[in-house]
Amino acid sequence: METQHSAAVSLAEWVCNLKLDDVSEQVEEKTRSCILDWLGSAYSGSIHPTAQLYINLAKDMGGLGKEAIIGKEETCSLPMSIFVNGAFGHISETDDGHRASIMHPGSVVVPVALGLAHLAKNPGKALMEGVIAGYEVAIRVGEALGPGHYAKWHTTATAGVFGAAATAAKMLELSKEQVVSALGIAGTQAAGLWQFLDDGCLNAKPFHPAKACFDGYMSAIAAKNGLSGAWRIFEGKKGLLSALASPPLPEYLTAKLGEGFKIMEANFKAYPTCGQTHSMIDALDRLCLEHQLTPKSVKSISARVYERAMQVAGNLDPKSLEEAKFSIPFCMAYRLVHGAIPFSGLDEHSVSDAEVRAVMKKISIVVDPEMSAGFPAARPCVVEITCNDERLLSCRNLYRKGDPESPMSFEQVAAKFRDLTQVVLSPPVAEKIIQVSRTLPFITKKDLDALYSLTKLTC
Repeated sequence: METQHSAAVSLAEWVCNLKLDDVSEQVEEKTRSCILDWLGSAYSGSIHPTAQLYINLAKDMGGLGKEAIIGKEETCSLPMSIFVNGAFGHISETDDGHRASIMHPGSVVVPVALGLAHLAKNPGKALMEGVIAGYEVAIRVGEALGPGHYAKWHTTATAGVFGAAATAAKMLELSKEQVVSALGIAGTQAAGLWQFLDDGCLNAKPFHPAKACFDGYMSAIAAKNGLSGAWRIFEGKKGLLSALASPPLPEYLTAKLGEGFKIMEANFKAYPTCGQTHSMIDALDRLCLEHQLTPKSVKSISARVYERAMQVAGNLDPKSLEEAKFSIPFCMAYRLVHGAIPFSGLDEHSVSDAEVRAVMKKISIVVDPEMSAGFPAARPCVVEITCNDERLLSCRNLYRKGDPESPMSFEQVAAKFRDLTQVVLSPPVAEKIIQVSRTLPFITKKDLDALYSLTKLTC
């Protein structure tokens, strides 16, 4: 296949030339943090009832094999383990994100990288290179699709398939031409509509990153075996941006490519809820700490939010834990009542908590055009509280805990991992996984095997 210049060609060349030796220690630490953060999310998701649905699906698809499934005794084929693990990392809504692209890069990149790392001579180095490559491509595609795309399409799925393909292509050591084809083949599978959210089908949400992982891996395998993919998959008249972006922002695909690393822009979740609730939780948290607020001292709470926050997380009467995680009033009320929203704290009983429900009645959420204008570059909101003693309190917030402006260190991510996995893993096992993650990229195949074997050791 003869190709000329295109965004896919530029990205493929960058992927092929990426070497961990050229990466700074800061980028290495962020990559280690991203891998550990995803592992914590996947372990947490592995014990959710939804997890078994994805294991059953893999079995029905004929996915027999010996590859590990996070947190489970069951094993399956490599493609289906990538699929299932891709779902697990997104089930608990604790996976990382990227603000401008409005997506969860870890859930479409790390499962593929971990699945293929055992094929490499230097698995730790290959794992980190694959993750860095996947984040770069997925985020750039998400940015090029623009915020308008997110209104109907789940960018984690549509852009994520390209990140998964880039990760697999890097780890399979494909040529530049093969990487171009992998991206082209991935593009013809880009999908993921938001209608499931309106129809209450929340256990289908993890299907998006799961399928993106699977399709991205398959795209790289297809390219490796000689299948050709469109080299103008992004900017072509019948390509991705023409079909799905409104308006297309093609400059983001390659702007300043090679001058930095998009993985440094990833953010980690500070709460086990939808990311569109976090800015409001942070603002309320700040007011509670500054003024020692309790449910009894608060008369009413008003939150002025950006439009997309209302669209995604404006559920005023959640009936399940999944719905509660997408409810700004519930999340704010839970924080006020319980003083925090720990990763191990929410369960189905939380949804019917009488005190939380009482506080929810005091909370009003309104869309403010000023807040909407700041999205997606920031997550702006204003939280205003009227106290029973007639004090009027206000907090304007732009960024969330875990955003690049307020980053979490590896040790803070490790603390999150411990919290997420305390009902899944014994403390010694959790500490071993943290230590293996901390020593990347210097792990051996034996270390990698140990990491996978640890996925079966529970409390």
